[in-house]
Amino acid sequence: MKKRAEGISPESEIKEAEKDLKTVERDKRFLFEKLADRSIDRETFKAKKAEYDARIEVLKDKINTIMASLDEKNEITIDRSAADAKKLTKDLWDRYIESAEVFPNDRIVVKLKF
Repeated sequence: MKKRAEGISPESEIKEAEKDLKTVERDKRFLFEKLADRSIDRETFKAKKAEYDARIEVLKDKINTIMASLDEKNEITIDRSAADAKKLTKDLWDRYIESAEVFPNDRIVVKLKF
């Protein structure tokens, strides 16, 4: 796995890895089509599928590792009133949240003001 490049945000790195993951998954589906069309033999299919599976696993691990590091960085202590809140009020939003971003894969990134 590559080391994180200086100046690239973890969120950007996650987006890039997710894009790569979709590409590899698409290529893997295309591989199945090639096998069905008999344009590749079974041994070639098995070898390529193993390569794609390994790459998919690496990308998923990379995404999970970056997300875990973000979670660790975002661990904070908040005042008792916020900890006991049953819902996110405008006051809590204004006090603690800088922005929130919703992604198509049901993932939400919240940037705190700290």
